[in-house]
Amino acid sequence: MKKGKLIENMVLLLSINLACFFTTYYQHRMDGSYSVADIVFDFLFTVAISWCLMIVFAKNKTVFSEGAFRFQGDKRSTLIKWVLIISIKCVFDIVIWSFGTISVEWKYVGTGLLSAAFWLIGYAVFVQRDLAVWKNRRQLLTLSGFILVVLAIGVCYDLHLINQIQLLAEKYRGNSPYLIRACRNMDYFSSVKTFIIDMVILFALVIFHITHTTLSEETQEKKCNIVQLFVRCDITLVLFLILCVVKNAVDPQSVILMQTNEPYSRTNYEEEGPFDLTQKNEMVLYGFDIEPSSDHSYYYVETVLLQKDGCGAEEFKRNGGEPNGVFTDKGKREADYVVFLIGERKVYLYGHYAICYYENGTTPRIIRMESLNQLENNAIVIELCKHLIEEGNLFAFEYAGEYLAKYEPAFIQPYIERYSEGLFNASESRWMETSYYRSDYIVDIAKQFPIPAIA
Repeated sequence: MKKGKLIENMVLLLSINLACFFTTYYQHRMDGSYSVADIVFDFLFTVAISWCLMIVFAKNKTVFSEGAFRFQGDKRSTLIKWVLIISIKCVFDIVIWSFGTISVEWKYVGTGLLSAAFWLIGYAVFVQRDLAVWKNRRQLLTLSGFILVVLAIGVCYDLHLINQIQLLAEKYRGNSPYLIRACRNMDYFSSVKTFIIDMVILFALVIFHITHTTLSEETQEKKCNIVQLFVRCDITLVLFLILCVVKNAVDPQSVILMQTNEPYSRTNYEEEGPFDLTQKNEMVLYGFDIEPSSDHSYYYVETVLLQKDGCGAEEFKRNGGEPNGVFTDKGKREADYVVFLIGERKVYLYGHYAICYYENGTTPRIIRMESLNQLENNAIVIELCKHLIEEGNLFAFEYAGEYLAKYEPAFIQPYIERYSEGLFNASESRWMETSYYRSDYIVDIAKQFPIPAIA
């Protein structure tokens, strides 16, 4: 029975938290955009999860146990504890929401720690004192050490997200569509992390509690066979699905809807035409609008595959809908690329991923923009980068500046000197405006480039 009780409670708690994750902003009210219905459902989840914690820790039962929904002993004390936990959760929700207005550090680290604290407080309030884990020093040290390790891992991940956002904020202005969507992605990653940490801590508490209940209490309950166990777990999961459907029907604003788009491919059969482009939206989770659209995606990942006749295949990842319009329009612009004529050779620019052309007129060549510093002396790439920088394209300067300092120092030196002093001409200022770049970001990059030695 002990194993059956353990499985039932873990499935129940997991189902409730999954329903909360998919139908509300799980412990993560960061953007302040939630409806009255969303608050009501969040409160109902708080009531449900608090009741389940009371059954597990105060009564040492499951929701399917006999007498699980009847008050025993001091009814007034039980009700007070239940109301106390609900109140604490509501206060925590308000504090978590306020973290978003304080700083990025509090937004992620504070939310994760406060969410974990709720489960520990719930255990401390509801648990029977003679069965509490702190009655056994060895159990207390083991559980405490485990929870500290889990929280440390969560904080490290939070610091990683904070660093990513700070790097993006240094590069893009606050109104940048890419920065906004990238931050939404970060919020989603943080929500997933919080959910995982919460469940690990909650499962640890349940396992420690149930596996150390007294034998006399175990024998008082009826035995549960394997069929009953599966049926009860199935009922729990069905209730979880029903709850998600009801929330979606009543208030779809915050419901997460998953969509995986079929990949599409654009193939050009000319021998030296544009490269084949295959794109696939791996996952889009919508959570901000009744009518989902890419402008409101909560989590977004796209894979871009470039190849030509099966040769030179390169795969690129896009997170958060990165902007494609980072290159100037001097070349001939198509839907997914810009074509330039370098000498007598066509060179294709796909977004801000790759430079593509045909080597020796036949062999397809794909060069990653982010890897230019490791590229050998390439006359075609050098001429294209020089052309882009002359047009005021500061993205090209960011990725090709060090490369040109190695192979074309006489060309790039004036740009490095001018940018390091914050001096930009009209076309460069216009490019930064349309691409949402921060001028001080370019200044910092220019200062990091060594002044090239001109022979």
